Amino acid sequence: MRAWDVQTQKSGPGPLVSAVQAQPLALHQHSHPLLTCCIASDGRLFYGGCCKTAMMVNLAAAGSAPQQVAAHDMPVSCMAFVETGAPAPILVTGGWDGKIRFWDLRQQQPVKEESLPAPILDMDCSTSPMATFLMPRGIALYNLTTMSPVGNLDPHPQVEFQLRKVANFKNQTCVAEISRHGGWPPQLFAYNGNAALAAVEGVVVRGPRHEGRRLTFNATWCAWHRRT
Repeated sequence: MRAWDVQTQKSGPGPLVSAVQAQPLALHQHSHPLLTCCIASDGRLFYGGCCKTAMMVNLAAAGSAPQQVAAHDMPVSCMAFVETGAPAPILVTGGWDGKIRFWDLRQQQPVKEESLPAPILDMDCSTSPMATFLMPRGIALYNLTTMSPVGNLDPHPQVEFQLRKVANFKNQTCVAEISRHGGWPPQLFAYNGNAALAAVEGVVVRGPRHEGRRLTFNATWCAWHRRT
């Protein structure tokens, strides 16, 4: 695992960056492939993967050694450190064992565990208290305040293959899911004229005023971004 300190420079008042400088901030060797990472506002970095554990290292403390903070029965596929919308700051982890685990880092055991019927491939907790957990053929919606399920979404009828990535719209009205589906040309989806989904391959947008779309090639990532 390598963390970088990135400095940017702008040449004008616009959002474009004219120069980027990156210096390695931390380097930690790991015995298994890593699948996911996230960072807290205080500089704590969390990462995990095929070792079936989640590790934490404090980037704000020079020479800080990684320590284990979570574990699953199979590889850890996704994680998020939630600082707002939950009863207390928690680390949320999902794994190929179909488990969602909520960790108070002051305790060694998860404060709650939820079991889904399939491996968890991705999550989005950025719209806390709303959170989504992606399975190969469905999405589970959760309320992080109560750490309990509130609903499920089946794959869009036009999606034939396994889902890969999920992204929540910031006002909690819809989600985007991408899969190994392809066929239609790239398109840009707008919601109420003030935000958009970057065109990516295989994306399907779910929610009011959106229709399913699919693109030409396989996809690995998607996110909502605000127009400038």
